[in-house]
Amino acid sequence: MKIDDGRMRAMHGYEEGKIDAVDTASSSLALSYKKDFLKHFIPITRQQIGQRLTGNRYYVTRKYDGEYAIIFHDGGQTVTINRSGRVRRGIPCIEEAGRLLDAAGIRQAVVPAEIYVEAGQGRGRLNALLSALADRRRIGSLRLAVFDLLETDGKPVRGSYGEIWKRLEGIFSGGKLVHPVEMEVAASAEGVEAIYDDWVEREGGEGLVVRSDGPFVYKIKPRHSLDAVVVGFSEGTGSMKGQVRSLLLALMPAEGRYQVVGRVGSGLTEEMRETLYSRFSREVIPSEYIVTDMDYVAFRMIRPETVIELTAGDLLYETESGPKQNTVLRIEANAYRIAATVDGVKLLAPVFVRVRMDKRADASDVRLAQIERFTASFDPTTAQERPAPESLPVSTLLFREVYLKTLGGKTMVQKFMVWKTNKEQTGEYPAFVLYHANFSPGRADPLRREVKVSSNAAQIGRLLRESLEQNVRGGWSKAATFHAARNGVAFNGTPKPDRTDGSAPAKNSSHGGKAGSAGRTAGRGAAKKTAGAEQPRTASAALSGTNAPSRRK
Repeated sequence: MKIDDGRMRAMHGYEEGKIDAVDTASSSLALSYKKDFLKHFIPITRQQIGQRLTGNRYYVTRKYDGEYAIIFHDGGQTVTINRSGRVRRGIPCIEEAGRLLDAAGIRQAVVPAEIYVEAGQGRGRLNALLSALADRRRIGSLRLAVFDLLETDGKPVRGSYGEIWKRLEGIFSGGKLVHPVEMEVAASAEGVEAIYDDWVEREGGEGLVVRSDGPFVYKIKPRHSLDAVVVGFSEGTGSMKGQVRSLLLALMPAEGRYQVVGRVGSGLTEEMRETLYSRFSREVIPSEYIVTDMDYVAFRMIRPETVIELTAGDLLYETESGPKQNTVLRIEANAYRIAATVDGVKLLAPVFVRVRMDKRADASDVRLAQIERFTASFDPTTAQERPAPESLPVSTLLFREVYLKTLGGKTMVQKFMVWKTNKEQTGEYPAFVLYHANFSPGRADPLRREVKVSSNAAQIGRLLRESLEQNVRGGWSKAATFHAARNGVAFNGTPKPDRTDGSAPAKNSSHGGKAGSAGRTAGRGAAKKTAGAEQPRTASAALSGTNAPSRRK
């Protein structure tokens, strides 16, 4: 195993890098193992144990609520690589794993494991792991539970799971921070049920992982039911056009407040997708809040009237950068407004169950406090109301150019705009927004739009110049021009990029990319006049500028 030290960076008492920090062979093995393992992974519930398990010998291991982390040990170096390709070294439990392997006379090994927080160091859940990774003082609370053995000294490890577990016990049983995953053998499905009742129901454990001599591995976890109000939907593409792809969900911390907690698409039948699309398409209302689904298709916001029941495997409270943030919405003048941004939650593995015709979208039936069922330690954050939009500074238009091109009797239009939001100090808006609209009546999708954001004037100028160079070529004629003076110089997209500001490159936030928190969600009001507008049917409509902000907004 080779590690590129230059690609590792200091974190909170350890080092971390991306997948390219290790050699290709190691990175490929790390990423392929989990993918191959999941092919044989079947999630079931406690009620399905008797139906799905029919053998007479099962290896039942405790499921730890942490993060998959495959251990790579080679020539005195030890790292872990997680499912997303994040490489870590220097965490005490990782260092101990290397020492235990050396003590067993093993110079090279690949060992799948789960990294988690020791019981009593918080909720004992994934949230506690993320919090510990962000706190130097808590790194010592991390533990590794090893559950498989792929290679030792360059040779693949073969045998039944019982044999592999005994090898793990021989290597790691003396560890303090590293240990073999807890395992019991059950002779029947009834035996598995008894272990589940003991570890999960009575002890409050995360769940079970059950193996047999067959190829399949069963994950058995409790699921939690809750009711949520639908505040938006995204439409499918291709064969799913005219169907709902995903539903945007909210819980209510108070009357008139809708805290967005996640989205759901699993569990929807084709018939239900078509029915909900037909229904929701008639309930669309304007919104200053803009967010996309996992495929970067924008959600269309709807009146908060439909309540659904769903199940979720768990909730995520924290990320490595801090608490999970939720947007709280309110409705004003029949449009969604952003009321607050609060510490919140994210639904993990949600599944649609049914529409609740007997439930109302109020602070009783879809109350935020439902998530106390997941953990008794939940403490809802008091939402701090965000200033009303009319109390914020208006945006300033810096640049607007329109180009026309006629081909085959049809007029095509391109419009480029840059504006300064004047709201960057709130932390909710980018400083600068670049908007490009490309209208061609002969295309299947006549209007294409792209939004880019930046915190730096020189950078947005560079992005504007690049967009003009890429899109305005032969045959286009300028039809309209507006260049605002900035610091005594007309803003026209020609300033040289400032490489000393340290700002990260801007990213697309619409049709073909994402704009990070500023563009996908927090860009919100800055780009709201463009990202959700209806497509014009004619060149004159595109030229009119009805979809764009005014010079002063």
